[in-house]
Amino acid sequence: MRKLMLTASLAVLGIGFFALFILAFPGYTSAQPVSECWCCIDGRISYGPMINCRSKGGICYRTENNAMKRCRPTGCWCCINGHVSYGPMINCRSKGGICYRTENNAVRRCR
Repeated sequence: MRKLMLTASLAVLGIGFFALFILAFPGYTSAQPVSECWCCIDGRISYGPMINCRSKGGICYRTENNAMKRCRPTGCWCCINGHVSYGPMINCRSKGGICYRTENNAVRRCR
């Protein structure tokens, strides 16, 4: 009886860890080794070691297609008081700036 309880507890624990892993790595399933991934960092996609991606603040995806669908830039060309610079979107908006996707648009419209 004790052996059965221990086995059941380990099974539940294993399922819990698997669920946490899936939540932590959105593009992954258990069918693929997790040593490499398609990495999205600020809208740019590259393939390489998962540990490098994570250490740079990237998000890993199992397939290039998923990465291309979901990867978006976190930065923008920001116009504040007639000056244009590139940086995090949240910083631009918190300073009252206007975000643009391209530098050309920002330069043209910034006043």
